[in-house]
Amino acid sequence: MRKLLVFALTVALVAPAAFAGGAPGVEDAITVAVPWSGSELDQFEPVVEAFEEEYDVDVLLATQRAEDLVEVLPAQFRASTAAADVIMMWDWWILENTEHIRDLNDVWARHDDNMIAPPIEADGNVYGVTVSLNLKPGFFYRQSFFEEHGLSEPDTYEEFVELLDEIAEIDGIENPIASGNGVGWPLTDIVEHFLINYGGPELQLALIEGEETWQDSQVQELFEERIIPLLEDDYFSDPIEFTEALELWWAGDYGLYPIGGFI
Repeated sequence: MRKLLVFALTVALVAPAAFAGGAPGVEDAITVAVPWSGSELDQFEPVVEAFEEEYDVDVLLATQRAEDLVEVLPAQFRASTAAADVIMMWDWWILENTEHIRDLNDVWARHDDNMIAPPIEADGNVYGVTVSLNLKPGFFYRQSFFEEHGLSEPDTYEEFVELLDEIAEIDGIENPIASGNGVGWPLTDIVEHFLINYGGPELQLALIEGEETWQDSQVQELFEERIIPLLEDDYFSDPIEFTEALELWWAGDYGLYPIGGFI
């Protein structure tokens, strides 16, 4: 089996120039597994078209989410096959599966000056490069909604809670905040948002490394003072599939939508 090229779903854009000199191991076509569909996929197609024109290589796109690929790829590897030649995947997964991934040193080393984030490396080899830049969740709001109801951005946490109370009183509002979820990660991002903002990035990293636990006093205090009161006061809606939540928020059923910059 020819080894895969795997790109990390973290921060940077893969451009055709990254394959200067020709895509390694490619004859006349490659299959690329992408996590996008619909309008998101439409935005990626100009990249594909430019690549095909520059290198005379047909690109076949297959929409496959990373959450699904982690379930099927291990079995495919055992059968000496894979879902695609190029796969969009998380950086931690890349580092756990380097034996199945092609070293990109001869392709990417010449383009370090153009990278907005470092490649995924292990033992001197490059196993992935970043493809997208997104901010972690913030509270999005529709400007026309704020103008219509005389609302303004808060400057303090106390003003944020006051804003939620104002939104809750508006006719037609289901909850002040739409809770996009469905696959789990959107709401875990919200928890991380509070952990990092009020405990610092050091707290989040300590939890990841196991140096802190969810039972430690700093974490418990943050939940008790910030997150739990918001839930108890019904500021958050029940979980809604995150693209549906986006549409409902935009339609005015909710005042705020905490989501990443990819919105």
